[in-house]
Amino acid sequence: MTTESRKRDLYLGIGFLLFSIGVWIASFSIKHLVVARIGSAFVPQLAATLLALLSITLILQAIFQAPASTSRQGKLTEQDAEAASKRKKRVRLTFLLILFYLVLLEPVGFLITTTLYLFFQFWVLSRRQPNLPLYGIIAISTSIIIYYLFVKVFVLFLPAGILG
Repeated sequence: MTTESRKRDLYLGIGFLLFSIGVWIASFSIKHLVVARIGSAFVPQLAATLLALLSITLILQAIFQAPASTSRQGKLTEQDAEAASKRKKRVRLTFLLILFYLVLLEPVGFLITTTLYLFFQFWVLSRRQPNLPLYGIIAISTSIIIYYLFVKVFVLFLPAGILG
């Protein structure tokens, strides 16, 4: 790991840790709309906790990981450059997918939007030959399970969209 990437990871870890603390604090101002076993603030607090743990892991990794040898630093091979380009493309596509997910969630609904998001996200993140039928099965079953959990167990309603 180069010194530059260690610094970047350290700054990103600190930034996301501060962001997760902000989300955690802001979650206490969420109003409880329905009487449920788990309140409306549960998911944001869970997400903030997981983000904080991952941020702390990134910070510790950046601090304690040994720097790369000096002979290797600064020398990017063609393979390294190609791999970096592919990673950047995946990150851009992931942000684009998240944007589409947020825009389509209310009008289209949770089940359809989440299924499509997961399917395409699996496809974007696959490094080998994509297994599209498997991605479809996992995306559909995951969306149904999450919907069932929120509606039946947590008694929290998700956007129904065109199915509602």
